[in-house]
Amino acid sequence: MKRIPLDIGYELHSDSIVYRIESVLGQGSFGITYKAKAYIVMKGKLGEELVETNTPKAIKEFFMKEVNERDEHGSITGMSEGSLPYYYLKKFKQEAENLANMNHPNIVKVIDFVYANNTYYYVMDYIEGENLNDYLKHHKMSESEATDTIVEIAKALHYMHEEKHMLHLDLKPGNIMRRSSDGHLFLIDFGLSKHYNEEGIPETSTSVGLGTPGYAPIEQGNVKSVKQFRRTLDIYALGATYYKLLTGKVPPSADELVSDKDVIKEELENNHIHSVIISSVLKAMLPNLKERTQNVPAFLSDLTKGNQILETKCVEEVTETTVENVIVEQPACKEDGSEKPTIRKTRKKNNKKTLVFSILVFLCLLAVVFLLSSNRNKYNQDFSSELVKAAKKGDKLAQYWLGDCYYYGRGVSINKDKAFNWYLKAAEQGLDSAQICLANCYSKGEGVEKDINMALSWIKKATSQNNANAISSLGWYYIEGEAVQPDTVKALALFRESVNKGSHAGMRSLGYAYLEGLGVTPDTLKALQWFEKAEKTKKYYATDGLIECYAFGFGDKNDSLKCQNLLFEKIEHVKDTFSLRNTYGILGDVYLYGYDMQSDSIKAFEWYMKAALLQDSYAQFKVGYCYEYGNGVKRDTIEAMTWYMKAANQNDLKSIRAIAYNYEKGMCIKKDETEAFKWYMKTAELDDSRGMYDVGRCYYDGIGVEQDKDKAYYWYLKSAQKGYDEAQNALGDIYDEKQNYKEAFKWYQKAAGQNNKNALCSMGYYYFFSMGVKGDSIKAVNCWEESMKPVIHHVSKRKWYSMVYTNSGAMHNLGVCYENGWGTKKNLKKSQYWYNREKGIETDSTSVSSQNK
Repeated sequence: MKRIPLDIGYELHSDSIVYRIESVLGQGSFGITYKAKAYIVMKGKLGEELVETNTPKAIKEFFMKEVNERDEHGSITGMSEGSLPYYYLKKFKQEAENLANMNHPNIVKVIDFVYANNTYYYVMDYIEGENLNDYLKHHKMSESEATDTIVEIAKALHYMHEEKHMLHLDLKPGNIMRRSSDGHLFLIDFGLSKHYNEEGIPETSTSVGLGTPGYAPIEQGNVKSVKQFRRTLDIYALGATYYKLLTGKVPPSADELVSDKDVIKEELENNHIHSVIISSVLKAMLPNLKERTQNVPAFLSDLTKGNQILETKCVEEVTETTVENVIVEQPACKEDGSEKPTIRKTRKKNNKKTLVFSILVFLCLLAVVFLLSSNRNKYNQDFSSELVKAAKKGDKLAQYWLGDCYYYGRGVSINKDKAFNWYLKAAEQGLDSAQICLANCYSKGEGVEKDINMALSWIKKATSQNNANAISSLGWYYIEGEAVQPDTVKALALFRESVNKGSHAGMRSLGYAYLEGLGVTPDTLKALQWFEKAEKTKKYYATDGLIECYAFGFGDKNDSLKCQNLLFEKIEHVKDTFSLRNTYGILGDVYLYGYDMQSDSIKAFEWYMKAALLQDSYAQFKVGYCYEYGNGVKRDTIEAMTWYMKAANQNDLKSIRAIAYNYEKGMCIKKDETEAFKWYMKTAELDDSRGMYDVGRCYYDGIGVEQDKDKAYYWYLKSAQKGYDEAQNALGDIYDEKQNYKEAFKWYQKAAGQNNKNALCSMGYYYFFSMGVKGDSIKAVNCWEESMKPVIHHVSKRKWYSMVYTNSGAMHNLGVCYENGWGTKKNLKKSQYWYNREKGIETDSTSVSSQNK
């Protein structure tokens, strides 16, 4: 396969026009945009000639980055009818048709449409300039410029709403182009736009797109919103865009506004924005859509005084201009927006004593500032310009806090790459707390390639500084056996050492140690007590552990109300995006699985959707799961795959695996084993042991790839060495085929140690027939009976389901052994029981349990 974009010089033909690719302008998840020259084909009686036009063009190509590939001829693969790309290709075509029908000076004009390379392209005017998101990086807008800009875009939006009955649904500075020559503005990217008829009925039954966090209202993620033409969806984005133009900051997410209504007002006031503008932004971004500004005219009306758009002539900072002995201050603004000029007279002073005194005062103040700057508690831990400045100057504590802001989404959008970089700067200066966070990034592969050895190295650096939380973290490396030999006893000792130093992390770790029996006898009461201690030491730190105890009744009577109240209390108090979306996801689990409460799949879906809109990959996977199986929402396999794709883009293993499985089995999407193999390979590349096994299985059975048992063995071995039982059993099968019974038995034994039923059954054969191990019919019978015991999967303390392994060979052999007394006492009733099981004859549960004791 060739590289993803078309080659420079590639030609697209459309009737009498040829478009020649000059460069790649950009690439997103659903398309690639090129700059091209247009040539008119002039045909004469003896031949034809290409005549170059003077105006360059922009061409957008439909290409799903995570799904499609391009062959050596430029044609795109994976576009078969019924596939996910084919579904979005039709939406892309509709976007082009909608754009072509629009004619407004502030909306980019589509002039042509081409089908080639198994995909669609549309051609539009090329705008020499940059989007407003990039423009704001090097230019701070004044109130006047921001207002002029938003008014121009509002006019384009009004045209869409009233003339074309369309919603844009992804309005933001990144989708507004500014032409460099004259500053003219163009609204672009209509990939999520939706067309309605005059009665407000959508032209298609698909749900609206989610938009962009910070610019999309909370109801945009509600699947029901597609049924009604709501201008308020775009009005919210218009207000959010205005906010970005005025402050230069990404607006808070819609969920944050629900819990903290004053965050927008405070930021605008800090930027000295006029009260009239603040009021209009707040009204446009109200979470309640009924209270929100309802349409563009109403939005513009909020900005008018005397039927004219408010002219914001106020300066941001009062400056003084000295002319001899008169200082004229720049105009200030009254509350009504009018100017309030002030002239103040003063005398020039030339007193040397006063000058010396002033210098001394200045130096003293400078010293105080210096002392304060060395104080660890000077900076607010929330994102602010002061925090950024301090971090850039090398303050390691500010760097650490700034890393936290980007990691948890505290006052700024989550960005794991930036979080890692700031943690690294602080960690390299020796800050132990940053070293712990850096280790966490390396262990999870967040902001950096996953590297357990580097993670362990940074944790050890923090522990060398006697950091109690780092000591607790080190214990988990011994629990998981990552980069060290597993040792639960040592892990428990580290947890206790951490607790003795007052660590909340150590308390939480001890809670899980008692809950799961890690190096200690399980004791749910002690687990609950340690979780409660951790929670008292650091509020909302051990919420997940407490929820598990309350939901399952561990260590105390079951208390579903206490469980819900704790979660809702956390939602009220936490402000960072990370904690908020994590809590939404837990609430989704509580309602979906019910635990010891009554399940409610509709509420579960709603909470998962809230978390998914905040870009939580687990919640996005669960939304896909709900769509796939119709839990709390109408079953929609296309939506299921769409959400799986969103989570997969964040390297969510469950979602990548779900996509691969759906392609392999043809469940949510048309069967495509080649695509299945590609997605399984993604999981393996993420160092997932199960993914490695699946890749081995594909090579072994020739699923989506040419059969190659040597490669199958390679991947099985990688997976088995990481402890995956199915891969260990598969290796046993491979050695069994080669008649290397000793090696086969070794791998079967490893898998059986993890209760792998297939491996247990195989061990029974090996013991009975003396294959690679000393014959022992008693052990053979034990293995076969153990393989027949049901596997109990607990949903809660009192809710569970069992899976019974069925292997006719093992059942038959057990029948023979009991019939002849081989490896066990002769028992004709049990013999008949196993023969009946082999034939699929039903037996009562008491008989089943008696046979398996």
